Amino acid sequence: MRHLLLLYILTLILLIPSVTTYANSEIDSLENLLPKASVEEKMKILNNLAYKYRVKNPEKTLEYANQALHLAESINDLPEKHSALSNLGMGYRYLGNYNDALTYQQKALEAAKQLDNEKNMALEYNRIGIIYKQLGICSNALEYYLKALNIREKLNDKSGIANLYNNIGNVYRKRGDLDLALEYYFKTLKVRKELKDKEGYAYILNNIGNLYADLKIYDQALEYHKQSLKVKEELENKYGIVTSYKNIGDIYLQLDKPVKALKYFQQALNIAKEMNDKNGIATSMTGIGKTYIALNKYSIAEEYLTKSLEIIEDIGDKSGIINSYISFSDIYIQLGKYPEALAFLDKSLVLAEKENFLENISQIYLNYSIIYTKTGQSEKALRYYIKYSAIGDSIFNSEISNKITELQIKQKSEELETEKKLLEEQNKLQQLSNKRKDQLIYSLIAITFLVLMLIVLVYNRYRNKQIAHKELTEKNKSIIKSEKKLREANATKDKFFSIIAHDLTNPFNAILGFANLLRQEYDYHSDEEKRIMIENLNKAAGSTYKLLQNLLEWSKTQTGNLYIQPEVIDMSIVANENISIFRSVAQNKKIKLRSYIPFNTLITADKNMVNSILRNLISNAIKFTRTEGEVEITSKKNRNFLEVCITDNGIGIEPENLKKLFNINEQCQTKGTANENGSGLGLILCKEFVEKNGGKIRAESIFEKESKFIFTLPLADSNKGTV
Repeated sequence: MRHLLLLYILTLILLIPSVTTYANSEIDSLENLLPKASVEEKMKILNNLAYKYRVKNPEKTLEYANQALHLAESINDLPEKHSALSNLGMGYRYLGNYNDALTYQQKALEAAKQLDNEKNMALEYNRIGIIYKQLGICSNALEYYLKALNIREKLNDKSGIANLYNNIGNVYRKRGDLDLALEYYFKTLKVRKELKDKEGYAYILNNIGNLYADLKIYDQALEYHKQSLKVKEELENKYGIVTSYKNIGDIYLQLDKPVKALKYFQQALNIAKEMNDKNGIATSMTGIGKTYIALNKYSIAEEYLTKSLEIIEDIGDKSGIINSYISFSDIYIQLGKYPEALAFLDKSLVLAEKENFLENISQIYLNYSIIYTKTGQSEKALRYYIKYSAIGDSIFNSEISNKITELQIKQKSEELETEKKLLEEQNKLQQLSNKRKDQLIYSLIAITFLVLMLIVLVYNRYRNKQIAHKELTEKNKSIIKSEKKLREANATKDKFFSIIAHDLTNPFNAILGFANLLRQEYDYHSDEEKRIMIENLNKAAGSTYKLLQNLLEWSKTQTGNLYIQPEVIDMSIVANENISIFRSVAQNKKIKLRSYIPFNTLITADKNMVNSILRNLISNAIKFTRTEGEVEITSKKNRNFLEVCITDNGIGIEPENLKKLFNINEQCQTKGTANENGSGLGLILCKEFVEKNGGKIRAESIFEKESKFIFTLPLADSNKGTV
């Protein structure tokens, strides 16, 4: 049952939605609207922004609220003036400037009275009460809280009632009326749960934790404070986070764990400084000072307490002043400086008795007793110890203890009753759900059967359609494939006739021209001129023969009439044989033509095709190499292939032409260094032959410097391996 209760409480916490992201985006939206807003709209936006920044950035609150107040006074808008004054009060309060906060909050109350707005009057009564509580003037705080509560109950404003229950509980706790404090805290907790108010829930958890700390039930106090801290962190409520860190630090200090306490006080101080929260800075420093007292580091403790007291006196926090005086007396008692300790105790007692802070008075009496014991004044020591015990008994007497126990039992009973109702509702819902599930199952079975029948019918029809569609698709694919091949064949044929028409015309024109000259004007030319004509005839005939040979071989590859006859051949011998063919051509241009392929470099390929590859590549290399240049043939083994490279130091190939070399549909014709013509068909033929023998071909070039044509062919089995 206890576990179920905890689960219920946890569920309530988790169900309260986080509004942080929405709040940030809303602030951005409001700030973006400011520049274009009218005066009336601008006042409302400024007041809205001032309110939203009150916790995260109180200085921004003051900035926006002052702007709103100036505009409201300029056009005599009392409602917006009230909002601006109230926002200024909150801004100063969150900064720890309580005197200025009180001034503006009282002005806001007067504005609310002029407007005869009961809701705003209750709001201002409550906020003034908070300031008096911070100043340690509990009687005034209680007076204003009760005025506010009277209006909230009249308006049936549950959220406002919860706030006031909490605040009244805080005052009673401060005065030592712990039973009344706990009664109001439990009232607050109940309303916060009903409203699912996450922020308010965090604060009441914090206050219950403080009360359990007063009762010295530290385990429960620590549990409540850590729950409160978790919710505040989710809400990014830095002001609340500072408070939780300080409270957790106080508990660890009471549990004699000063190192842990110091960690939490330091975290509280860092955030308070970031926010410029004077009250947070002061109380955090007080906590750090007390911790250093526990660690016997009195000089550091005195330093922190002195800084803290300066801030506390500046903001007028009487409760904080009393605590600081008591802490100074603790230091001087430990240092044996009893007159100084007594001076601080005397000042603190005057303030504590004026506000009836029983817990502080109790601590002061105890310190008096300790001093008089140490100075040998036993009568005074006993008298103050009796006073200390009497106050302790009044705070923690059996009657109050019984009241607190009754309140805890009542709270537990209410929680159990809530849990019982929740379980009953859950059972009803479960029964209804089970009934609906049964109906749904039967319906699903019937629907499933019908669907299965429908699926079978649809599947059969679908399957028949798929078979027919597949057959049609296959036929379409076959037609498309045939059409593609036909288009490619037509394109190849067009290219073939284009080459014949263009590249055969020039050499035949040369042959016919020189032949006609010799036939018609033979006797008119010298022997030297005739020799030159015959050489030109020979060149033209050789070029034509080579072109026809390439065309014939290429046409065989296109018609499928070329058959590969692989055999083991020595690449070094084949290379040298082809070099011999072109030796005289190379010598005419004074080109060095050499092969560096080692003897017995065996490959498996069609010899005729290899010869054709080498002839075309060597011919091209000579054609595009300048006079006195070099053409070299090298090779290297690469796994199961021989890589053959024909390198020349000629004119090179332009980068944009490199990718066109082996494509019949691309025109890439360049004259040789001696104006030799070429069709470009030789390289296309090389690619066909290399690939038919299982290899690959590529070209590399540095323009105006060199070209390399590299092709691979399979090594014979005895030559395989990586070199």
